[in-house]
Amino acid sequence: MMTFEDKSPEDTSPEDKSAENPSPADPFPENEFLARRSQGRRSDRNRKRPKKRRRIFCPIHGCYLDSVSPKYPLFASQPSHLRERGMGRKPAYLVVATYGAVPLRGEWIECFWCKACEEARWYHVRRQDKAYTISVAPIELWKQATGVLNPEGNPTVSEFTRKAARLGIIYGVKTYGFM
Repeated sequence: MMTFEDKSPEDTSPEDKSAENPSPADPFPENEFLARRSQGRRSDRNRKRPKKRRRIFCPIHGCYLDSVSPKYPLFASQPSHLRERGMGRKPAYLVVATYGAVPLRGEWIECFWCKACEEARWYHVRRQDKAYTISVAPIELWKQATGVLNPEGNPTVSEFTRKAARLGIIYGVKTYGFM
């Protein structure tokens, strides 16, 4: 059985202190230099670590999906959105009446590329306890996403302006044929 003694600073002799602390001329003692040498460069150590990748798989092929877009978080602006996620009727109405729009934690829309399918698709992603559940994003979810353009276009823009913008011709000269 091994026992260890705690030495207080008063108990140590001057010879012990010199052995513990290296001299100022030698900044790296021999054993510390060898320990650093065996570890290699920091960049080499970082490459050996396993990559932390989200475990999101293709529902058809089962292969990893690569993200090709930013996350678009979802929000609930109607009590029905909250009731679909398990909230009661009264609390859902109270929350929507109080806050107007409530962010949904752990839910977003994101585009993923599947190598086997060779196409990008938009998925509704749900995260629960470090596990991801994905499903193809329905059109209704786009109205609940934050930072996304309205699929029907800006409702305050007139039809004339919208058509002229789609043509991409400067001043719309060819459209109306008056020149």
